[in-house]
Amino acid sequence: MQLKLGAIGEIVEGIEDLRQRIKVVLETPKGFDPHRPEFGSNIWQWVDRPFTEAMPNVIAEAYDAIEKWIPDFKPTQIKVTEADSSGRFSFLIRGIWNGEPVEVEL
Repeated sequence: MQLKLGAIGEIVEGIEDLRQRIKVVLETPKGFDPHRPEFGSNIWQWVDRPFTEAMPNVIAEAYDAIEKWIPDFKPTQIKVTEADSSGRFSFLIRGIWNGEPVEVEL
């Protein structure tokens, strides 16, 4: 359970808590948090690369960041479902959380 991003006084629980934690990890560039310089991912580095070069690296970055920073979730499949012109990636992430299979879309 944690505070909901963008909503004063609200909290997120369950799958929404997991979704928000994954989102924070993937959208935070490494080095952005001065107290945890390794926190986050380097997904942003692949924004302007050719699609065939970027996609396997974006997925690898996502796996690495999630496995390191969200130890209670084991990703089993990560797909990039969209990459828009502003450099934003959308993901479909499947894995095991609390012993149960789950699916998260970002």
